[in-house]
Parts: sequence; C-alpha cells; structure tokens
Amino acid sequence: MRSYILSYDLRKPGRNYENLIAAIQKYPQWAHPLESVWIVKTSQTASEVRDNLSHHLDPNDGLIVVEFGTSWAAKSIPTDVTNWLNSVYA
Repeated sequence: MRSYILSYDLRKPGRNYENLIAAIQKYPQWAHPLESVWIVKTSQTASEVRDNLSHHLDPNDGLIVVEFGTSWAAKSIPTDVTNWLNSVYA
C-alpha cells in the first residue's frame, strides 16, 4: 500500500465539497490534517487516485496527488491525525 497527500482547489464559487470528500473517505485509510489536504493509504497509483477523484471535480478545479514518504513534520494539526501518522509511519 502507498500513501498519498492530496490537495485540491475547488475554484467554482459555491462549490459543494461533499461528493469529493465522500470519494476520499472511501479509501481504506485516510486522514484530514488541513482544510483542503488529505492523506490516503491505498494500493492505487497516484494517477489512479487522480482519475478516481477527478470525477468529482469541475474542469477548472485543481488537484495534486503526491506519494508520501516516511519522514514528516507538522504544526497545529489535529491530534488524531498526528496519532494516525505516528501509527502508520512508526
């Protein structure tokens, strides 16, 4: 399984995030450290994650999927997220 950081920019005014968030939460393991940033753990490739989530984006919305390594540092993110990261990357 690989871990990816997902970040998105929904550019259309009044855009509804619900469908995109629901699609992200279907991944086997996920965390939501910041407003538009998620971390998912999956057997999919970065391109497959992008393609899967693209169905929930408008054509002008932005999305980046980056493979997440074992080294990380954070500031002012929820404790449950840091606990999850510690358990995944201990």
